[in-house]
Amino acid sequence: MTAPAPAGLLVTPAAGSVVDHWANPEGSSASPPQVVITSFGYRHAAAPEADITLDVRRNLRDPHTSPGMRRRTGRSPKVRRHVLATPGARELIRHTVVSALDLMLATGWRVTIATGCAGGRHRSVALAEEIARLIRREGITATVHHRDIAKPVLTSATGAGA
Repeated sequence: MTAPAPAGLLVTPAAGSVVDHWANPEGSSASPPQVVITSFGYRHAAAPEADITLDVRRNLRDPHTSPGMRRRTGRSPKVRRHVLATPGARELIRHTVVSALDLMLATGWRVTIATGCAGGRHRSVALAEEIARLIRREGITATVHHRDIAKPVLTSATGAGA
């Protein structure tokens, strides 16, 4: 029986945690699949192929509009706080993590998540990092790749918003 989760933790499927499932799925010692998360910018290239894709261009606060945050990335604590303070951001992250873990448990395969904003430097990066943090807290390996984080900051001439 799984102990109740402390406040703020994700509750994994009723049969035990995802890690418990792979620690001994009917006597097997197979390792659990991993979750791969890619952040990207729609204005640089098409979204990467993924099992779950989040388009946050319209739904999360855009740090690009603040001159003090424009040149930073979603790895910056200030940018991360700004993005995650958007109403609904934490719920979106929680639902994404639960969906990914449910999919992984149902299929036994690696799950890919793509998070996209306009430039791939702020919102998508902050979300990808937070999703990975919560997945790792569940004992699952999460790998993060920031496809466009090193690309130039978009200007109003190329389309504001990163």
